[in-house]
Amino acid sequence: PSGVVSFVVIEVSIVEKSRGNEAGMCLRLRDRTALRTALNESEEHLSLLQALDLAIGEGILFRERSGEIRYVNEVFARLWGMSTQEILEMRHGLQAHLGTMLREPPPKSMQRMWNHKSAAFDSARTELADVTMLDGRILEVRTLPIATKQEFLGRAWRMTDVTQARRASQAMIQSQKL
Repeated sequence: PSGVVSFVVIEVSIVEKSRGNEAGMCLRLRDRTALRTALNESEEHLSLLQALDLAIGEGILFRERSGEIRYVNEVFARLWGMSTQEILEMRHGLQAHLGTMLREPPPKSMQRMWNHKSAAFDSARTELADVTMLDGRILEVRTLPIATKQEFLGRAWRMTDVTQARRASQAMIQSQKL
């Protein structure tokens, strides 16, 4: 009648007298409307994030304030020749492992931002750098803080293979010098 949809859980239990004789039933009604609404909203947000993730086509990794890797997408994993599961299982050893695939380490400021125990991890700064892999590919790496108005949640790492663009730019610069 009121047009309001409510989600209710009905719990039924048997009430017993002594020696297992049934005395009746107990019905409990629990309003789960707020929980259901929150779950629906979080599913909508997750769907939106997954759609954006697919649309941008860039590698994304998110580390929580605790240092745990909360999210990594397929593109990020492929850039490093790994599966998302392998990355998630590496946990705190990931930085050292990825470092073995680079010709030279990224800038110190960016390295400090990887370490969740460092003050730089919590900073509001965004860093951008190119890193060259042993196989010659060039990745543009951007790290940025993820925060709400109330708190710092963690740090995201976005990576894009920019090899062709950087090489084309270098070729153009070289041709202008001639």
